[in-house]
Amino acid sequence: MTHMPGHHYPHTHPHAYPQAYPPPVPPKKSKAPLIVGIVVGVLLLGGAGTGVFFYLSAHADGGSPPSGDTLAQECDRVSAATRAKMRTTNPHRVPGADGGTGRKYVWCKWGQTEGVDGEGLRDLSVHMIEFTEANSDDQSPEKQAAAEFQGNLKSRRTIAENGVGADKTVVHKIEDIGDEAVLVEEFTDSAFYSVDLIFRKDRHVVTVGYQGWDAGLFSNVAPDAREFAGLVDAAAREVEAAL
Repeated sequence: MTHMPGHHYPHTHPHAYPQAYPPPVPPKKSKAPLIVGIVVGVLLLGGAGTGVFFYLSAHADGGSPPSGDTLAQECDRVSAATRAKMRTTNPHRVPGADGGTGRKYVWCKWGQTEGVDGEGLRDLSVHMIEFTEANSDDQSPEKQAAAEFQGNLKSRRTIAENGVGADKTVVHKIEDIGDEAVLVEEFTDSAFYSVDLIFRKDRHVVTVGYQGWDAGLFSNVAPDAREFAGLVDAAAREVEAAL
């Protein structure tokens, strides 16, 4: 090629440069940690939700709306103050059979009042039998009451010895209530606990029963047996004083 003076020609190359590649794309971040975090969060929230559910279930109000039931006048032998301490202010009428000739039955029952008596379970019952006249065997009312008491005591001791009913039944003799008295405790493998104080005074045989459980953190727990025994003792003494 002839070069003309004063004229510049562009440089040429026998081979063109290849087109430049775009810069490499950085690798995408793994979503695994995020997914794991979400799963863990859901599990934690689920566990917390389960805990809240069990807590609220255990601590739910144990009462029911006021029944408005009217009990026999004899039921007032257990004072309102004692029933309040026992957290059993809601009366429940128990249809009782007539005692028949020569005897009178009185049944009394109270449960918890919603918004008043708290959580857990409390149930109070009083069963009174009065023998009013001699029977066909010419037994006096007092002798009939004694036979009734001994029959009840025998059945309770049989239950205690044979392990029938509750997982463990313990019978204690009580010295200073009525003419004769016993305290019967029934323990179970669950939270449920029951105590009965049975006594005879003259022609009367009375059973005061108290049962229930307490609310634990996430489930029901057994109540304080000593507290239960003290409360049922107080109720029984009120009934005895009115006979």
